[in-house]
Amino acid sequence: MIKFKYLSQNARIWVYTSNRLFSDHERDTILTQGQAFVSTWSAHGDKLKAAIDILDNCFLVIGVDQDETSASGCSIDASIIFLQGLEVELDLSLLDWNNIAFSEKNHIRLMKRADFENALKDDSIDADALIYQTNLKLKSDLQTKRTVPLSESNFKNLLIVKS
Repeated sequence: MIKFKYLSQNARIWVYTSNRLFSDHERDTILTQGQAFVSTWSAHGDKLKAAIDILDNCFLVIGVDQDETSASGCSIDASIIFLQGLEVELDLSLLDWNNIAFSEKNHIRLMKRADFENALKDDSIDADALIYQTNLKLKSDLQTKRTVPLSESNFKNLLIVKS
């Protein structure tokens, strides 16, 4: 089994945002079951060089070094089934793309998209907030594209212009 930090910077990644911070027990469960899953994960019978990690106690990241074997539709489906099992077992949400994570004054906050958009309209989110992006493709993107200023995000049109 490979640790996430040893995957190639060109490894394909999938980032999932939780609806809440993980407890210590949940973190241990996710990592234990996740490592078991990726250690047997395969595409068309070929073992994937894959790893799993948790970032900031609310993001689950799965990576595959595609220089050796690429993930396929069936293998990606298997990862979704694995995540659905975690959601049921731990009563959390990982696959809901309406989970939004942002940072204000170095504090990560999690909200549903509708609540986040309403908070922006109400001017109750700091304009200097950083939005965590989950549509990253490569492991190297975690270092260069993981957050974007709110003013440069997809939500910029909801910002209140102050005069």
